[in-house]
Amino acid sequence: MAIYTPQEATLGNVEGRGYVFNSGGFPEETQCGVFFADEESTEELEALLEADEVRFEGVAYRTLKSGKIKKKIQDFVVDVKNLITVHAGERVDFVVTEEA
Repeated sequence: MAIYTPQEATLGNVEGRGYVFNSGGFPEETQCGVFFADEESTEELEALLEADEVRFEGVAYRTLKSGKIKKKIQDFVVDVKNLITVHAGERVDFVVTEEA
């Protein structure tokens, strides 16, 4: 069972579902993310692989030291790392470079 659930989000100008999450341990924690969109968005998503600055607007999950999960809607500047075709459409993996 997945810990995080994709929520409505926007990556660049593409609407879909996704989220940001903490990856790694304290204090060198990295924020990563995943975004899902329809196959019709493939060309727009491919262009984001080359873009210098891409904005992600959506939910960020943070796992607190206590083990609780906190959810907050935020904007981020991200670096798009990967685009994969999956059964539900397109999946994009990204790393947060800064909070917007």
